[in-house]
Amino acid sequence: DLAPATRLIVKDGDATRMELAQGDAYFVVKHDPRRTLSIKAGDYSVSDIGTTFGINLSSDAMTVAVAEGHVSVTPDEGEATRVWAGQQLIARRKLSTTQLTAVQPTDVGSWRQGRLVYNNAPLSVVAADIARYSGKTITVDPVISNRPFSGVLVIGDGSGLLANLSNLMAITYEEKGDRVRISPAPVR
Repeated sequence: DLAPATRLIVKDGDATRMELAQGDAYFVVKHDPRRTLSIKAGDYSVSDIGTTFGINLSSDAMTVAVAEGHVSVTPDEGEATRVWAGQQLIARRKLSTTQLTAVQPTDVGSWRQGRLVYNNAPLSVVAADIARYSGKTITVDPVISNRPFSGVLVIGDGSGLLANLSNLMAITYEEKGDRVRISPAPVR
C-alpha cells in the first residue's frame, strides 16, 4: 500500500527489486526463503524474505517499522541491522545517526486507518508526513527539527494536522500560501 505523494519504483521490471524514492509504503510479503525482496530507500537497503513492515522516506530520515517477522536494514556503507516485530529503526540522513525504538505492531502503517502514530519521531519527520497529507511545503526551524514527538494525529482531509500538532507540542506555525514554517512557541 502506498500513502499519498509516494513514489515506489520497480527496478528493471523485477518485482523483488524496488526503490522507495519518497513517501510511505506498507508491505505484506509472503514468506519464501528462495526469494528476497530488496527495497532501496535513501542511503539504505531493506531486505526481507517474508514479513509485514513499513518504510517512510523523507528528506531528513528513513524509518523502517516492523509489524511481523523481521527485516535487515543495511546502509550503503556499514553493517546490517536486524529490525524485529515491534521495533522501528529511524535513520537520520543529515546527522548520519540511527535509533532503534519500540513501536506497536498495530501502529505500523497506521495511515491506512486514517491516523499518523509516532513514538519519539523527530519533528522534521512528522512535518514531512503532514506535508504529504496537507499538500503544503513545510519547513521546520532547525532549532526544533530534532525535537521528539510521540502521539496520534487524525489525518482527515489533512487540513487540521498542523493545528492538532501545535496543540500537542510547544510549537507555532506560520502559513503563507502553500508554504508553512514551524517554529518554537514563544516562552511565556
